[in-house]
Amino acid sequence: MDDKEKPKKNDSPMEELMYKLDLIRYLKKEKSKTSKMKKEVKVEENIENNNDLKSTNEKIDNQKSTKYMINSLDLMKFLKKEKSKSKVNEEMKNETDKKNNNSNNSNNNNKENPEKNENPLDDLMELLEQNIDLEDFRKKMEKFNNYTGLNFLYNYYYYEKPEVTDIERRNGLKGIEEKIIKINDFKTIKEKIKLIKHLINSHLIKTVDDIKVFLKENEITIKELNSLKGFDLLIYLIEGQTGYITIPLIKHVVSYTYYKNLNYTIFSNKFGVRSPLLSAIINKNYRAADFLIKRGADINFKINSINVLYYLLNNQFLDKSTLKYLINNGYDVAVMDSFIINNLSNDYINIIFNYGIFDNTFVLRMLHGYKKQIPLSNAHIQFLVEREKKKIKIQNDWYFEAFSKSDYAKIDLLFTNEIIPNESKINDIIYKIFSIVDIYDMKNHSDKKYEFREAIENKELKQFQKMSKEFLDDVSLPNIEQKRNMIKEIMKEDNFERLIEYVKRNNIMTKDLNDEHFDILIYAIENGVSFDNIYEIIKLAQYHIFDYKIIDDESKDFKTPFLVAISNRRYDVIDFLINNEVNIHKHLITMVDDKPCNDLINYLCRNKKLNYQSLIYIFSKLDNSKEDYYVAPESFNYLIESSKNKEAEFLINKFSLPIVDDWYKKAAQVENFGFIDMAFEHDTREFDKKSEILQTILAENLHPMKIAEFMKYTKHTKIKDIYRETMISIFQGEFGKLLS
Repeated sequence: MDDKEKPKKNDSPMEELMYKLDLIRYLKKEKSKTSKMKKEVKVEENIENNNDLKSTNEKIDNQKSTKYMINSLDLMKFLKKEKSKSKVNEEMKNETDKKNNNSNNSNNNNKENPEKNENPLDDLMELLEQNIDLEDFRKKMEKFNNYTGLNFLYNYYYYEKPEVTDIERRNGLKGIEEKIIKINDFKTIKEKIKLIKHLINSHLIKTVDDIKVFLKENEITIKELNSLKGFDLLIYLIEGQTGYITIPLIKHVVSYTYYKNLNYTIFSNKFGVRSPLLSAIINKNYRAADFLIKRGADINFKINSINVLYYLLNNQFLDKSTLKYLINNGYDVAVMDSFIINNLSNDYINIIFNYGIFDNTFVLRMLHGYKKQIPLSNAHIQFLVEREKKKIKIQNDWYFEAFSKSDYAKIDLLFTNEIIPNESKINDIIYKIFSIVDIYDMKNHSDKKYEFREAIENKELKQFQKMSKEFLDDVSLPNIEQKRNMIKEIMKEDNFERLIEYVKRNNIMTKDLNDEHFDILIYAIENGVSFDNIYEIIKLAQYHIFDYKIIDDESKDFKTPFLVAISNRRYDVIDFLINNEVNIHKHLITMVDDKPCNDLINYLCRNKKLNYQSLIYIFSKLDNSKEDYYVAPESFNYLIESSKNKEAEFLINKFSLPIVDDWYKKAAQVENFGFIDMAFEHDTREFDKKSEILQTILAENLHPMKIAEFMKYTKHTKIKDIYRETMISIFQGEFGKLLS
């Protein structure tokens, strides 16, 4: 080898590396041309005959040289991997070593011999690891849009490479014989997707040429890229290129036969569920959206069976500009439901009515007729206008949901837009609205009707101001509170005849008396009205549902007919409810340790309504086969504080409850000696253990005089012995203090 061809001392590590890479590549190429018996080829002789190596240093400064270097590096990586994996290489190496030992004399052991135990591949791979700045390498590849180089970098340094299959291995070995190795032979589709994602996110793919170059250099089609679940090139471009996307690029990608149909969705962990048009709308790329619509993307295409407006609203992507775009581009406003209407602010509702009626489609249709001079009669024009006004049909459940939220501004807005095409039917619409609130009150035991009337009288609803007081009185019931109080007094007398007379004279609908805090049936049960009169009240008020609840003004707890009946020991009413197949346990099921339990015992305890007779009735008369009752700690505290020891003992036996130390403590604090006596008897712990616990608790929580008092109370000799020991320990302690 001439000195000119050898790397100079002042050459950069990269240049030296390039030189050695070409050297090894040449050796590998020559190896395939030479028989095994002629492998001892001197490196210098081969280099002199190799014209390709003479211009190596001249190539370094141009882009092609950079690309060539990358492919050479890829070759080195492949050779290194194959060297460590392949038994063939190992056998060839052993055979070569053996021949070297047989043919060479002792001078071959001289350290100055460059071929002695020196593996050029190991040397080059060491240089590769030491002399290349990977980040600088990446920047250079991006600068020159060198996708091949980036492939190499991301495959071998930034990501863990999957195992090479047999097919890939054969392709790789074949590539070694070529001047530039084909990196795609080593890559999977998944790796190519990783690369194109990086290029898109880094804004390195912005033009049609960028896409063409990537597909060509990576020998892959759009169909293959999109074959993996969760990736779609068109959607990823739109999502990842906000501010950089160009319509020509979108047009070029869509022009591929793969995108004949644009109405599809994918699911991505990064973006969620998307369609091409949805991505364009969410990213406010309306130019791209316009193009997609022209190519057949349907703005009413459902996203996983979900209305597009519902999807945008529920995922917090909806704003005013997006809503206007939807409506102006053919969104079907007729498919809107109560959820959408009642979860949009009134500003958005106004946009829907203002842009949804007489929208662009209607205007363009009319202009088209005018331009073509299509004759239209006044009657036909009026028909078209009226039909357009009625395009958005306001549903009853829209009002119903608004009443549930007391959103009277929404009701006023709906009413305003409903009367526009129906001005001659204003009174009918008002009657309809009041009938809707009547139904709501009946189903929910509320008084929204009177709340609604107050809103009208307080001028909170502009469109209802035209109503006369007489008309308002006709559709609603004024002074309901005054009439309700009068009926309460009559019911306390248990005089049904007088109740009937008062109701008829004042033209009262008894169901109108009920609201969230008052119910005529519950009031009758609570105030001792006879069962016969209760039955008449049920018929008078037309009760059909009995598992409703109201809120008690004082306790703020809920009440149902069954709970009031069990609390007041009205077993005749409970029998009636059961015979009418009422779900008496509704509203009582609670979750305890992820298990549904019946909260009836706790309900009665916290409302101070639990009694022994009710417990007997609950567990002997009611069907409890499917119910697991839960007794909360605070319920036992109530029983102890209230000296309901009989009830406490019943529950201990019924549910095999273990005695808790805190119960002894609570009983000592409130001086409930009967509970201590009973609990000690049911305490299943060893006698000495529970005796020690009880003795400590009594000494800490009872005055000595109270302990003496209890010694007279208890009937158990063993407990008296415990108390005597307690008294002795207390007095010894006090006496010891005096002596000290």
